[in-house]
Amino acid sequence: MRPYRIGGVFYLYCMVWASVCICAPPLVAGTVSRELEQVLNSAGPEDLIPIILTFRERVDTTQFQDRDLKVRRVRLVQALRHRASGSLNSLLNLFSWTHHTSATSGSSTGAPCPCPLPPFACWPTIRP
Repeated sequence: MRPYRIGGVFYLYCMVWASVCICAPPLVAGTVSRELEQVLNSAGPEDLIPIILTFRERVDTTQFQDRDLKVRRVRLVQALRHRASGSLNSLLNLFSWTHHTSATSGSSTGAPCPCPLPPFACWPTIRP
């Protein structure tokens, strides 16, 4: 290989990676509409707001190769429920307002925490 070709290949390699980095979508949860922002700001500590979350982690469906369709579906549903319960439990622990350990006292009493969560606009992955 000739020496002058290495520089051209390296330049092309760097340009491809730069374009991938520039064109890649940002890693954020998404944007929040003004209506949702108003609802979140006006919600009290006891108000429940239904949300839909989509997670990146997926269940590998190639492991379900049973000939019986009923067995395959049962195994798939069990795997999906197991994955969802793990994600849901971690989210409930993160966003629980009434049943988490107080940062000041260190005890879990079930009473409302004296240190509520910050406004949603301060969360790192949500853009208003």
